[in-house]
Amino acid sequence: MSSINISGVSALIPPEHSREILQNIPQKSKTLSLMKRLPDFGSTEVNRPVLNSLPTAYFINPGYNDEGVPNLKKTTKVDWGNLKITAEEIACIVPIGINMLRDAQYPIWEEVKPLIEEAFGVVIDQAVLFGTNAPESWASGIVPTAIAKGNVIEIGTNLDVASDIIGENGIEDLVNQDGYNVTGFFAASTMKAKLRDLRTTDNALLYAPPLSAGMPSTIDGLPVEYDTQGVFDTDEALLIGGDFTKAVYAIRQDMEFDVLKEAVIQDPSTKEIMYNFAQQDMVGLRCTMRLGVQVANPVNRMNSNANTRYPFAVLTPASGSGS
Repeated sequence: MSSINISGVSALIPPEHSREILQNIPQKSKTLSLMKRLPDFGSTEVNRPVLNSLPTAYFINPGYNDEGVPNLKKTTKVDWGNLKITAEEIACIVPIGINMLRDAQYPIWEEVKPLIEEAFGVVIDQAVLFGTNAPESWASGIVPTAIAKGNVIEIGTNLDVASDIIGENGIEDLVNQDGYNVTGFFAASTMKAKLRDLRTTDNALLYAPPLSAGMPSTIDGLPVEYDTQGVFDTDEALLIGGDFTKAVYAIRQDMEFDVLKEAVIQDPSTKEIMYNFAQQDMVGLRCTMRLGVQVANPVNRMNSNANTRYPFAVLTPASGSGS
């Protein structure tokens, strides 16, 4: 029984693809495109200092106090804590029949590559936003954490959708009250229609999409990404706004690809063997990547209470309306 030469399959994945995919991941993951990228890991874990307390300054009264002791300058305390970022692995295996590789009239790798990029982007976004299947070492999901800290507005609370987002006690204002500046928004695709429908009292458009291809959409002059991959759970949230410089990620390992020739693929739940590559004339492309994600919540003078302070806020659907 003949089989395809492993070097022939490897030619489908030239080295430059690994570098290209690393550059494309932020485009497929909407959250990573808004977040701040830290230098790549040198090990499995990295600690970043985060300010825990602020110094206090005092006026110094000249002369002496009631006990005759000179008035002295007072001391103050400043300390930092560690924000631990741990690299976790994302992976998938794509089984391909050897005869399919032989007979294909088009480059199969070029067809598979964008699908893998999208799959990695979706799993990252769901973990960052909602905590879905997120590793324990990563930051808790932005949406449930913001809601738990009280940074939440139900759509329809204010005058209109625009007020819910950028008005007084809107999403942007809640973040500002916690001492942060909003740097961007991430919204469910349904929010596009809601924003397009906004009009002034003269029936002029209040919100305008990009005027030309390649220009980002904006809300209040700030970039907004729209979910086009079904990442958003619209029963939980419609829009997230916040200081994305406080949401950070670092990459430990670029996307890497291994060609599996004589492997067995087993169903993790039933333990049933799904594919036996040697017997079924198959090969598999194993794709892996390792990165870590955290959300910093440094103390500031607007809100020194870590229990209520958070650099993100969430717009939720109206009660009982679902999505």
